[in-house]
Formats: sequence, C-alpha cells, structure tokens
Amino acid sequence: MNLVERFFQDLSQQAILPGSFGSVRQLVDAIMQYLAQHNLNPKRYVWRAKGEEILAKIQRAWKAAEDILVQDPKFKVYIREMAHKLELMTRCNPALRRHVITRVLGAI
Repeated sequence: MNLVERFFQDLSQQAILPGSFGSVRQLVDAIMQYLAQHNLNPKRYVWRAKGEEILAKIQRAWKAAEDILVQDPKFKVYIREMAHKLELMTRCNPALRRHVITRVLGAI
C-alpha cells in the first residue's frame, strides 16, 4: 500500500496542489498530463521484503497492541479495516495472506 499511497502523494503535490482549476475538465487534463509524463519513464517495482520479516513485524505489532484491543472497541474496527488492506496487499501470496488474515481476525 505504501507504494500506492506514495504515487497519489506525488500526483497531488506535482499535478493538483500547484494549480488552480476553473473546471473539472482542467483538473482531469492536469492529471492526464501528469500520468503521460510519469509513464514516459516507468520504474519497475521490485519487492525486497522477505515474508518472514513481514510476519515478524506483524507479530511484534500484535504483541504491542494486545492491551489496546481488550480496552478499546473503536480499535477493533480499525483493525478490521487494516485486515482488509493486508488482504489486498498479500493477495499475490496465498500462504502469507492466510497467515496474516488468520492472525489479524483471530485477535479481534
């Protein structure tokens, strides 16, 4: 998700925030121009994190959050939303997805 968030941050800062648009059409044109320029020099994303490192980080986060889960029902809603995001992020690796979602939903 971080890569997607970064893309939209760059789009916002480089194409949308600097301008003033008199119509939706002008805004769409600015976005399309940014995309065309961005696509002239595409950069392939190479996944560098290892599954074991990701799982270890998730386990550390769960240990730190266990007390909050027991005390704050609003946090449970947040965790359900994060579980959905994690499911989307791990869609390409079914084994990792099963482990992460089981761990997340099992703590709720």
